[in-house]
Amino acid sequence: MNSLFKSLFMIVPMSLSMVTYFKFDKEYLITDKISYKINVDKKWKPCVVISCYFLFMLILGIIGIYVIDISDNLYSIMSGLVLGVSLGFVNKLSNQNKNI
Repeated sequence: MNSLFKSLFMIVPMSLSMVTYFKFDKEYLITDKISYKINVDKKWKPCVVISCYFLFMLILGIIGIYVIDISDNLYSIMSGLVLGVSLGFVNKLSNQNKNI
């Protein structure tokens, strides 16, 4: 039960950020603008986004360990927010690749 409660600190922000990202992306076309600036083949763009997510989380983890003390709950919330945006971005890129 304790692990389920701890996972909510990541799942809830992730789902909220995904919903928010889809709404903003529908209105402002964020994915298209960022995708245009990434100079990689279309089939590799989702991989690049996930790699950037892992790099960002690695940097955030190193900062949390060695520079400032970030609590586990705050780290889970922040990683959930970034993961939700990344997954929303990758989902739209994957759907665009299927249409081509």
